[in-house]
Amino acid sequence: MTEALLSCRNKLLEYTLWYNIIFYLLLFKFYFDRDHAILHSYLIYSIPLFIVGEYIMWFKEYWKKCKYSLGKAVFYSLIGHWLPLITFIILSYDTKDFNYIGLSLGLVLGIVYLLFFNKKSKYIYGVPFKELVTLYCITLVVIYWYYSSA
Repeated sequence: MTEALLSCRNKLLEYTLWYNIIFYLLLFKFYFDRDHAILHSYLIYSIPLFIVGEYIMWFKEYWKKCKYSLGKAVFYSLIGHWLPLITFIILSYDTKDFNYIGLSLGLVLGIVYLLFFNKKSKYIYGVPFKELVTLYCITLVVIYWYYSSA
């Protein structure tokens, strides 16, 4: 059985799910205390998540491998990739502040995901692991560089 089929059946294996659980918890927290910094810092990871997620979904045809309808694939894409990115863009108009807690949450999530969910796996979503990590890391470095120089 390929990893793509396994992750199609078990959403707990998807990075996007775990990213979004933390995102919605932080969004809920933001609703009550209006502190932009932690949420905004965490959402910096939405840019590589968006690029890698859309790449997997549409270019590597993950939606076809999982036998999703086009409507279901678009829904997952909007909720999982577009909504965090749009939230990041909106918050970027209000604040340029970053917080180490938010940045650390994203980093810890990535490390924990790699260690526990893909420890013995060569592939995630049927795409070579090296390809995904390289794309994610390059995007993240460019984003960090952009925001550190701004």
